[in-house]
Amino acid sequence: MDRRKVFGATFVILAIVLTCFIYVPVRAEDGGQFKVQLIAGKHIGVGYVYVTVEDGFLNVTYVTNGTWALAETHLAVVTDPDDFPTTKNGNPKVGKFPYKHENLGDVTKDVYLIPMDQFGSASCLYIAAQAVVVQQNGAMETAWAEGKRFTEQGNWATYFYYPLEEIVLE
Repeated sequence: MDRRKVFGATFVILAIVLTCFIYVPVRAEDGGQFKVQLIAGKHIGVGYVYVTVEDGFLNVTYVTNGTWALAETHLAVVTDPDDFPTTKNGNPKVGKFPYKHENLGDVTKDVYLIPMDQFGSASCLYIAAQAVVVQQNGAMETAWAEGKRFTEQGNWATYFYYPLEEIVLE
């Protein structure tokens, strides 16, 4: 095989790996599901966001634990982090996120099913999952799925990546 083709193929694979994995959050796979912690008030673990692809749909599920419940959720899924709706300063515009469930009535689970065909041939997705959570005592907090901060200072809003294909280097 021509060395230039081998180099080119290797470069493309590395570019995909670096593009997706440069935004690696602390995460775990749980029974085949991608799992990211849902953090309220910058440091309180209140549940998880699970992501899977099933029957041609991206399934994003928010689940709270303990005494926390979901009052509302907002979700943005993009193929490039520059495509998130943000202010000039880089803070996310949650009200402009394309998916939202409001007035949930304090449920402990909320599910989004998004057709995969809208993401084309992307090798990974970037997901901003925000929620308003309420504790049984009435305390209310903003929560974000753990990941990379939108901005280095100020707003602590985050997003994470979800790999769509497993890359095997031989």
